[in-house]
Amino acid sequence: MLLLVMAFLVGGARHLSATSQADPSVFTTYAVKGSPRNLIASAQGELWFTMPAADSIGKLTVTDGAVSAAATSVDYFDLAAGKTPYDLVLFNGFLYFTALGSNEIGRLDPTNGNVVYYAIPTAASEPTGITAGGGYVWFVERKGDNLGRLDPTNGTITEFTDKNPNDGNNVDMTGAQLESVAFSPVGPWFTGPTFKSSAALYRIIEDRFVPAPAGSSTAPINIVVDNTGEIWITGSGNDAIGRFALNTTNLWGFYDVPPGNGPDGLFVTELGGFRQTWYTREGDGRVGRYQYKFNGTEVSNVEARLPAAGSEPWGIAVDSDGDTWIAVGGANQIVRWRTPFNDYLLNLPQIQRQ
Repeated sequence: MLLLVMAFLVGGARHLSATSQADPSVFTTYAVKGSPRNLIASAQGELWFTMPAADSIGKLTVTDGAVSAAATSVDYFDLAAGKTPYDLVLFNGFLYFTALGSNEIGRLDPTNGNVVYYAIPTAASEPTGITAGGGYVWFVERKGDNLGRLDPTNGTITEFTDKNPNDGNNVDMTGAQLESVAFSPVGPWFTGPTFKSSAALYRIIEDRFVPAPAGSSTAPINIVVDNTGEIWITGSGNDAIGRFALNTTNLWGFYDVPPGNGPDGLFVTELGGFRQTWYTREGDGRVGRYQYKFNGTEVSNVEARLPAAGSEPWGIAVDSDGDTWIAVGGANQIVRWRTPFNDYLLNLPQIQRQ
């Protein structure tokens, strides 16, 4: 049974929503040989994903229109023991990834499987999130407390940290456990669950950091920059999706998800006049989708439990066909979620409270 839910804007900054339950039949599962962590969808419709514990990167190809898990192929690119591939990004025909276990950035050539590694200057830095923009590959370090930049033209890695963390900006990256990075037109944004600034921007031209504090209880995990330049985070500490909009009264607005674990993974899309945030909840075995107009005032939410027992979803992405893909650790699956609510929810009545 589908429960239809209204959502409310509270005080201009906090959004509350109950949740509808999705029918498990919208899920298609694809078994993989290890526990996947992060994934991305290529322009060619391929799903690339990391399997840290298996020291492997996978590529899942699903035949167009396939409704059976059998109409697929999975290719594996096995790495040396201890590489621990964590996050990944496609850039200029190569697949770049963070090798958390060996303290390197890897570059995989999808055409032949060859891998080149670039050593990170800070020892045992544990690189996690990775993205590309401005001609460079950017990454963050969980233990090194740095933002990193790889120049693909010569393999040089440069690390950045706030040289003056006490100058009033308070971008102290010490112990931040940096997890995720996303590129914007002015530079990379990054975040981590114990980051005192919640999120921060490195302005490339000015060579300085700019904080965007969202509250000490937020514990952000993932960060995304949408097509309009707005910043989104998953607040694992306050059970919310956060939206940072420049030139607004409150800067941060939060959209509540039901109490529980997470949210963790995050992906942002647009559908007609609506923006959607897709998220995962690793500790609850659930995935969700928030939908609202571009002014952020009209909100609806759908959550669904993944079909396999022990599911620990983390990475999430939406492909060019509008299908949502989830890296499901614990169950060793890549899961496709085709929610039947996309068109229906567009016409649901929405209620706004000022």
